[in-house]
Amino acid sequence: MAQPAALNVTVPEGAKAGDTMKFVTPTGEERITKVPDGWKAGDTFQVQAGPPMLTVTVPEGVNPGDTIKFAAPTGEERITTVPAGLKAGDTFSVQDQPTTLNVQVEVPEGCKPGNLIEFALPDGRLEKVPMPEGVAVGQKFTVAVPHPHPFPVVVPEGKQAGDEVTFVGPDAMERKTKVPDGCKAGDKFMAMVFPPTNVEVKLKIPEGLAVGQEFQFTSPQGMILCTKVPEGKKGGDEITISVPRGA
Repeated sequence: MAQPAALNVTVPEGAKAGDTMKFVTPTGEERITKVPDGWKAGDTFQVQAGPPMLTVTVPEGVNPGDTIKFAAPTGEERITTVPAGLKAGDTFSVQDQPTTLNVQVEVPEGCKPGNLIEFALPDGRLEKVPMPEGVAVGQKFTVAVPHPHPFPVVVPEGKQAGDEVTFVGPDAMERKTKVPDGCKAGDKFMAMVFPPTNVEVKLKIPEGLAVGQEFQFTSPQGMILCTKVPEGKKGGDEITISVPRGA
């Protein structure tokens, strides 16, 4: 899945961490972003060029901090929060960004509906999704995952632009990204990370099962899923596995 181009942005005078600031893309389009924690006026950080900005009007009966809905140019529904100091009839700018991105997942050999399929997100983190009905081995299906958000990463010693680095995201899980052009050891840049889409659940393996045997279980939301007895486990043992959030 193609990611938006990364741009270097300099924090303007008077801006501080958490402030919203505007920047201009190479094509002359205006965008907005937030100054990340740890950055001050004059510091440079990286942002994704991303989608265009839209003008939203505050509807009647809505106050600052309230969540409102608006339509993107494609007709898709978006949500945003009314900024402080605005009232009904005022307008403000938001970036046209969908709440989810679509990832293509291929069904591996030996898989059947209900089996959990492991796939990699663009940031290198592994997630799982149940194989849906109506697809066959070798075919691909679409999984909607939460839209990524920026996270500060420090270039480790011995790494340079173009190198792949491993970092720990906000959820304490490891991810991978590439050092952008112009960055050297000790520099900070913004990597795009995907929020967790899985949750961990504890299961008791049915009695009589051995390593590699498959069994069904019910997810927290009542979905029937399948998994296999892992190495070193047997019937009666308790295991912890990841299942899709909401499954």
